[in-house]
Amino acid sequence: AALRERFGIAEDTPSFACPVAPDRLHPDFDRWVGNVLRRDPKTRLVLVDGPDAALRGPLVERFQRTLYDVLGQLWILPHLAAQDRVDLLAACDAVLDPPYAGGGGALALEALAVGTPVVTLASHCPGQTAGFYAAMGLDGCVAADETAYFRLALRIGQDKAFQADLRERIDDAAGKLFGNKAFATDYK
Repeated sequence: AALRERFGIAEDTPSFACPVAPDRLHPDFDRWVGNVLRRDPKTRLVLVDGPDAALRGPLVERFQRTLYDVLGQLWILPHLAAQDRVDLLAACDAVLDPPYAGGGGALALEALAVGTPVVTLASHCPGQTAGFYAAMGLDGCVAADETAYFRLALRIGQDKAFQADLRERIDDAAGKLFGNKAFATDYK
């Protein structure tokens, strides 16, 4: 609760984080996140500026064209230090793995390390997040298609029991991913 308060996120507000640099958010992401935000006006998406704040302007201009009807549900925070970014991931209900931005990588690992579900697409290139879930023996957060992606995100945000179960399963399986020398060697 304290982390959510620190970032201005009310307890009853479904919240998603996607703290990747603005220039890494493919235009397809607008449609994906628009599908989530339009279906629940209480939902918030928290984005974060990259180290180059100049990249924010073009992204905001794009959102004004593509997400004009849900702009009030988008929050863009200034660039965050590493620990603050991890705290944001822990505070939000889930992380949205954006299309074509690397398929998870460090962002997904950070989220999973604090028990936060990462919603990803099975065919997401290169699919690192799906691979992390496979290494952990978990299912439930890898969507088969774009429709399943936004439905899964909404379920995690709205169904607190489902979200708590996912978090518990992630925490229980974390040892299969973190501290697993074989996985770390394969991941390199």
